[in-house]
Amino acid sequence: MPHLIGQSVLQYKIVEKLGEGGMGVVYKAEDTKLRRTVALKFLPHDVESHETDRARFLQEAQAAALLNHPNICTVYDIQQHEGEQFIVMEYVDGNTLRQMVPIQKMQTAIDYAIQIGEALQEAHSKGIVHRDIKTDNIMVNSKNQIKVMDFGLAKLRGSLRLTKSRSTVGTLAYMAPEQIQGVEVDARSDIFSFGVVLYEMLTGQLPFKGEHEAGLMYSILNQEPEPVGKYRSDLPQELFHLLGKALEKEPEDRYQTITDLIVDLRRTKKNSTRVIHPGSTNQEIISGSRSIFPAPYPKSRKLIVLVAVAASLVAGTFLVFRLAGHRLPKVNPNYTSKVLELPFSNIGVSSLTRDGNYIAFAAKDEKETWGIYWTPLGEIKVRQVLSVSKNEVIVAISISPDGSRIAYELLDSLSVRSDLIVISSQGGAGRTIARGVHMAGIWHPIMNRIGFAKGPSPYCASASGYWEFWSIGLDGSDARLEFIDSLGTMDKWFNAYWSPDARSIVYSRGFAGGYSELMIHDILSGRDHQLTFERSNISGDIWWTAQGWVIYNSSSEGRLGIRLIGANGGENIPLKAGAEGLISVEISGDAHRLLTQETNFRSTMSIAPLDGSPVLRAFSVPRKCMHPVISPDGKQSAWSMLDQDMSGSRVWIADRDGGNQRALSSGPGWGLFPQWSPDGRHIAFDDATYTDDSLYVVEPQNPIEKRYLGNGVPLRWVDSDSLLYFSHSSTYVLSIKSPNPRLVCRDSVCAYPVLGNTHYLVSNDISGRSGWWLLPSSLSKEPLGSSGSRLISGDTRFRISNSGDYVVCARSPYELVTKHLPDGKERVIPVEIPHSLRIDEFNLRSDDKEIVFLTRNEDTKLILIEDFLIK
Repeated sequence: MPHLIGQSVLQYKIVEKLGEGGMGVVYKAEDTKLRRTVALKFLPHDVESHETDRARFLQEAQAAALLNHPNICTVYDIQQHEGEQFIVMEYVDGNTLRQMVPIQKMQTAIDYAIQIGEALQEAHSKGIVHRDIKTDNIMVNSKNQIKVMDFGLAKLRGSLRLTKSRSTVGTLAYMAPEQIQGVEVDARSDIFSFGVVLYEMLTGQLPFKGEHEAGLMYSILNQEPEPVGKYRSDLPQELFHLLGKALEKEPEDRYQTITDLIVDLRRTKKNSTRVIHPGSTNQEIISGSRSIFPAPYPKSRKLIVLVAVAASLVAGTFLVFRLAGHRLPKVNPNYTSKVLELPFSNIGVSSLTRDGNYIAFAAKDEKETWGIYWTPLGEIKVRQVLSVSKNEVIVAISISPDGSRIAYELLDSLSVRSDLIVISSQGGAGRTIARGVHMAGIWHPIMNRIGFAKGPSPYCASASGYWEFWSIGLDGSDARLEFIDSLGTMDKWFNAYWSPDARSIVYSRGFAGGYSELMIHDILSGRDHQLTFERSNISGDIWWTAQGWVIYNSSSEGRLGIRLIGANGGENIPLKAGAEGLISVEISGDAHRLLTQETNFRSTMSIAPLDGSPVLRAFSVPRKCMHPVISPDGKQSAWSMLDQDMSGSRVWIADRDGGNQRALSSGPGWGLFPQWSPDGRHIAFDDATYTDDSLYVVEPQNPIEKRYLGNGVPLRWVDSDSLLYFSHSSTYVLSIKSPNPRLVCRDSVCAYPVLGNTHYLVSNDISGRSGWWLLPSSLSKEPLGSSGSRLISGDTRFRISNSGDYVVCARSPYELVTKHLPDGKERVIPVEIPHSLRIDEFNLRSDDKEIVFLTRNEDTKLILIEDFLIK
């Protein structure tokens, strides 16, 4: 309609023609009434008389008019002039996304993608599916803001389905497979088209190509996209995973909502600055990749040949154990069992060699230092492999398939980070091959590689924010992401094990109901399927045996116990009931021997007057307890106690003598750090998961009515109404009557007010200077520098008196001292504590007259079981 330029249509003066497409001609115009620039969209003359096209044109106006979002082009009105309908809409001054691709800066591309996703989120929430998402229909205005245009093909919930004869709705190159097939579409079709747009933004190329329409349709329906790494190698692994999931052929395999996709985009944006590019040191985890779906191994020709040869050698075995998975063994009622007589009272994690003849285990010596030890099982002859420093703990250990090396996970309690280290089983210097790991030491069955996990926990943080399973070479090079469990919840620990042929990985996935199940991940296809359906807690080791059985720990019977299931699923059978805290199970290659590690806990609550009166042993419980507190009147105590199946913990309360015990918190999760208010009316606690801390306050006499105060960990009560807590690397104080928190300290500073609030006792993780420092309150909001004096070393346990004039410290497991503020002068508290009551954790009563403390006994046994199964 060139003749309209310069003319007026109603109150709109046509300025210029902006473009023309199959569903309309668009003009730039001035609204003379409202004095604003608008865009007018007219139906072309050649389709104006077509009833279906007119209906679709009207439907666009109706669809867009329902939406009010900064990333959607706003529709102001629909009008008619001389028999011609037109839509009045927002004028966007900018370029189409098609004119801007490829987007060179990854952060810019992700920003645009988030805005597009938010526009679709708004549309989908109103029951509108766009059905024509493409780079031509997305504009970027002069303020660098995304505007999604052209809802002309949008399908409204409850509207008449519009079709065009001998054609399919949408633009072919961006269509989801179900659109091409002509079946009913929903919001997941927009998600597929969104994936095409994101791919094009990053690469400048379309993921699916064909020389003609039929070839393009075949590509969308049957072919995988070219690896994104073919065009650029600077993208984080989670972006490849995100693209792969958005472009799944089957709608049920894609993101189910655009909201989930936006969450992953935001997480990717947040973590993208932490990406380590190829060429980094071998101590770092390489997050880059060259495919949408990460290849399981490097694709050099030599390695492909080696893998092929190895695969052919195990192919027969693979068939055998797949078939054997249907024939489960039975427990031999005449099996033999013996407790290994080891010369240690404190035994940690352990591992069994594949031939079942040797074990490696962690233990504490008489100096309370952890080490790794090795012994044959025929005759116990223990030799030390290594010793670690005072602040380090060995949390996982695994012997290589040939018995020549030991992989172990070492947790540094000061840096709160776990590293994967490999050492010869004969001893010597170890090699750190990965940092910030979880579940380290899952040896690859074919290659010289080790698997480990990274996840949402701070000490093993993953870039994606989900649980990730990695493998790495023994020299610390070639770190490779095997898969991401983006569907599992983060509040359960992740454990995994390779299949004997290395084609699959069995792992535990957390579900929203607070339970976990076994899943099997196929490495080549990237698909998962569920193996167990117990709705219980799976904890500790998982084994996939050469016989086709998966052996694991499960709490399906109320406490942890060993169970067995075939790799193809079906019935699972109990092998052995667990002790109070069955931790692990290992099995020899021929399934002739099992090594179980069973731990029974007993915690004793004691109360000691600070005037030197005799210690009262209040009561004991057969569980692992933590964080004791005593009520201001001294009549009750509260504490955190591990659940029987070790899947979490609860806050408990009891009378002073242990009577009337009851739980104040409920699962799933970890009830931790109870803090009693000075007036005794409230208890604050942290109901934590592996990713979040939730701060609650509850009245002990009415625990059902707990109140959520926000994210954080309670530190102490300032008074009966105000609570000091730590959240997101800062310290805050809030009133429980009107929870509007006030910042006390920031930048990873944790601070306690002392000396009448004139000073703070401060720790600062960023400074690298361990311990607690006494600072004037005027300095408390700045990162810790050279000011202040260090009062307490980093590994000393202490509690602040209610008066704020001194702190109580445990100088040894048997001795308590006070440190006067501000000079730090010490005084031994005249509390006689027998050596049989080693102080584990303690707390002061609010009137500073008594101290409550926990002693804990852990009876750990390594049990060797032989001839356990009848095959």
